[in-house]
Amino acid sequence: NSKYERITTIDAYVPYKEFLVNKYACGTAVLNAPFFLFTLATTDRTLLGEDGFQKGCQKSVYYAAIFYLFLGLIFFRLLLKTFDFKSWLIIWLQLLLIFATSMIQYVNYESVFSHVHSFFAITAFLFFSRSYFMKKEMKYFFLSALLLGLVLILRQVNLLILLSLPFIAGSWENFRGGVKELFNKPKLLFIGLFLVFAVCCIQFMAWYFQTGSFL
Repeated sequence: NSKYERITTIDAYVPYKEFLVNKYACGTAVLNAPFFLFTLATTDRTLLGEDGFQKGCQKSVYYAAIFYLFLGLIFFRLLLKTFDFKSWLIIWLQLLLIFATSMIQYVNYESVFSHVHSFFAITAFLFFSRSYFMKKEMKYFFLSALLLGLVLILRQVNLLILLSLPFIAGSWENFRGGVKELFNKPKLLFIGLFLVFAVCCIQFMAWYFQTGSFL
């Protein structure tokens, strides 16, 4: 169908057995879903069509990108506050992050991409991870686990953020103490790993609905 010609020319789909499968992870769609569903619920369906590519649906994705940008900036501020950054410096860094990087491009013109959503998920993950290492409270570990699952289904290469944890912890003693605390409580460690897996199951189900295979 010529209507969808652009979708097939940007390598969004790759062959798998007898199927063409969306090669991108589903996390962006998961985070956009509340905005998309709100549009479906509040807009005349005759204006939206049947496929979700109409302007109203595209606007919902744009509004979602703005929302996650500001949510990411909030967690960015909270994270820097734990390092005792001065408020004026945090504001300056927030402005630089928006206007001196490609962030503004991904909000205004490519808001369907995962970059802004990854910014939110990663900054939130780093904030809760640092909170865990500083305070050793398991609620922060569980929140970090949920966000790590989200980070993974947004973009698998985002998993590299785990390499920053020894630095985010603030010191080697903090990092080692936090890891030791988890291994001293194997049931709670298992719950955290299960939370990561549970979020990743959203991706497995998406693959299953497309191909009949979980992987």
